Amino acid sequence: MKSFFTGALFAVLALSSVAYGEELVARTGGGIGKPPPPKPPPPFACPKYCKFPPHSTPKCELFNPCGFICTDGYTPFPIIAPINKGHPKRDLAAADANCPVGYTACGILGRATGSWECVNTQKDLESCGGCLVSVTNELAKSGGQDCTAIEGVSDVGCVEGSCLVRKCMPGYEVGPDGKTCNAIERKQTSVFSIAEDVLAAEYGLKK
Repeated sequence: MKSFFTGALFAVLALSSVAYGEELVARTGGGIGKPPPPKPPPPFACPKYCKFPPHSTPKCELFNPCGFICTDGYTPFPIIAPINKGHPKRDLAAADANCPVGYTACGILGRATGSWECVNTQKDLESCGGCLVSVTNELAKSGGQDCTAIEGVSDVGCVEGSCLVRKCMPGYEVGPDGKTCNAIERKQTSVFSIAEDVLAAEYGLKK
């Protein structure tokens, strides 16, 4: 009788060991001491401020929160939103869509076609009143002006999309419209007259 109970006890212990082993294998992934496989990270949610151009699908990632991939046969140009290579002007509005309110997408002179930057044409000295270069790297027709390129200018600003000359270099004076520097006709060429012009331009003195 005693041997019967002993055998039954060993049988129960054996079954318990097998069950525990199976549970341990399930938890550890097949080996004692081996950690379970990590759970896949949750999908990255696109921030609300992201704007996506036409012919694209959002693909937001941790290090590229507003990323996207091109669709419908379109390919990405440098920096710019997807543009069909055969019709580069068709989706130029997509570039403007990526700029903040009050800014315009302007091409960058000397860079590859499709390179652009967001510019406030109401205040920017080099693109005052409009873009000098379009996104397709052509001369823009928006009437923009590079205020720093005004002949004889020394101090200039861009106010509400128009160049405003504050000061001219020696030998020039601010034009009546405040947008140009006009050369001064010299009646005397002595050293004293030249020095007088320099001082007048430097300190804002009137002759």
